[in-house]
Parts: sequence; C-alpha cells; structure tokens
Amino acid sequence: MIENEFPSHRLRPILWKAAGKEPAGASRVEMIGSSRRFLDFQDDLKAAALWNREPVLLVGERGAGKELAARALHSLSPRSRQKFLAVSMPAMHGDLCADELFGHLRSAFTGAADARSGAFASADKGTLFLDEIADMRLDTQAALLRVIDTGEVKAIGEDLPQHADVRIVAATNQDLPALVKQGRFRADLYDRLRVFQIQVPPLRDRLEDLPALAAHFLRECCQNAGCALKKRKAEACPKGAKVECAKDNFYSMLMNYHWPGNIRELRLVVIEVRSRHLHAVLDDSHLTEFPGKEWAGDLSLESAMRRHITMVLHLKKGNLTQTARALGMPRSSLRGKMKKLGIEI
Repeated sequence: MIENEFPSHRLRPILWKAAGKEPAGASRVEMIGSSRRFLDFQDDLKAAALWNREPVLLVGERGAGKELAARALHSLSPRSRQKFLAVSMPAMHGDLCADELFGHLRSAFTGAADARSGAFASADKGTLFLDEIADMRLDTQAALLRVIDTGEVKAIGEDLPQHADVRIVAATNQDLPALVKQGRFRADLYDRLRVFQIQVPPLRDRLEDLPALAAHFLRECCQNAGCALKKRKAEACPKGAKVECAKDNFYSMLMNYHWPGNIRELRLVVIEVRSRHLHAVLDDSHLTEFPGKEWAGDLSLESAMRRHITMVLHLKKGNLTQTARALGMPRSSLRGKMKKLGIEI
C-alpha cells in the first residue's frame, strides 16, 4: 500500500463515522491528500454528510474529482449502504433528461412500449449524483425543484406522484450565478441546491498532494502492466513491460505544470508518459518554473520525505511555522527532521 511507503504525506482516506469502521455493505471510497486545502475540503464533506436529506452542490474545475467527492460524501452518510447513482446531464438530450430522471408509464408517449423506472426510483433511499447540472433544461429544473421541496416524483404519464427518499448531490464546473443572471438557470433551484456548497479544490491549489497522487497512479500503471513498482528506482521495471515507469526528473516536471485538467489529467499523463517524451505529453503553455533541487527517480521513504518537506518549504516561502502546520507536526519536530534529512532553507 502507498500509505506504508509515503507516510510523510499522511495519506488520509475518507474514514467512516462509526469508530472508523466501514458499514456492512458499504463501498469504500479513498481520497488521497495531506495538504491543508485538501483537509479543509475533506472536513466540509464530512460536515455535509451528516445532514442526510439536504442537497449538496459541488463546484470545481473539470477533472478536479467532483464525482469522487460525491461518492465520498455518500460513503460518509447514513445512506452509505444504499445505492449511489450518477447521471450525466450533458449526455441527456431533449425529453430524454426527464425520462432518465423520473421514468415513464407504458404507452405514456409514442414508442413507450414498456414502463421504465427513472433514476429517482432506482436510487430510492440512496444518493443521486447529477453531474454538470448547469446543462439541465429549464423545464426539468422546475421538476427537480419540486422533487427537492416535496420529495414527490411523478413519472411521465402518471397521475399521482410517488414518494422518493433520495439525497441529491449536484456538480458543475460553470458559474451558476452568471447563468442565473442570463436566465439559463433557475434562481430558486440554485438557492435550494447551495444549502451546502462545497468547492472542490483544483490540483494547483494542493500541489503538496501531487507526489502522493502521482505515486498512486504510477502504482496502478505498473500493476496494470504486470510489474511491480520498485522501492528504490521506479524505472527498474522488467524488460518488455507494457508501461515504462518514471525516470529522473519525473516528479520535478509534474510539479512545474499548471494542470488545467487537474487530477484526471495527472492520471492520464502518468499512464501515458514516457520520460523521453514527457514534454510532448504536457502542454508547454501550462509549464511553470519550480525553483529548487530536481526530483530524482528515487522513490525510497527517505527521498520521498525530503522531497515533500522541501516542496512545502518552498510553497510556504521558507516559513517554518507555516510549513510545520501544513505538515501536521510541531515546529521542533520539523527542525529535527530537516537536520536528519539534510534540508536547508
């Protein structure tokens, strides 16, 4: 497990409320990070999870991990043993959106040969994730608002509504207040959704987490290629491996990138990258400079700790108090660790 090899990152998976134990039947969701920005975000998820019925609005850039955050929120809630269902709004066209969400009766419209249960019925007592809700049609927005307010769902062609016990988690990468002003999103629905509005941080705001995330994806990459990530040298994969692991400067180049596609882009880069064409994989327009020592391909525990502390020191502009707080350790412990690892400000 990566947690054993990179304890300095304090990889903290989303934990379960009941004494840290996973409820029977629940699926575990793991989110990797140790930065202050990530831990604050994780605390927001935990707080929102306790309110079992109120909707949640996740706001964040593309690839930042909004669906993973929704799954983590579901896993933390009392609904964790029930179904989590995700519906993508951009994939719905015309009347298909209402049909997907609310379902229809047999012969409700031309071509409805059989009755169909919608997403609300399928996710009863669970969580329904509405991805990119800004793309939802205005008439469907009105129907969704009624479901949130009354808990009643009426399938197409149905006379009497049915009760649906579903928690709604919506997500968007668009500016909803601006869409409200343009008349493209209902103000009352926006007000109702943002009871709990949580910002999913972009990767560039939590760069301290990048080494751990990259190592996690690299391990997945190696496992999929049928080889093991070596403790000392990541590039020491068997000859003929389908995926070539990181070589020297791998982490330094990742740290020098702006990551417009966030964690999704990081995962794709780690999977696709070969050290000989890393520059070809990364968009040069988003490359930045990161002063300091280059990150070697040595993935030993000591090397990982040295890299991480050096990086946080740089991000905190050499302030030992802020660095110690970000790392979650006393300042005196940080000084001792820096002396042992040969780190100088």
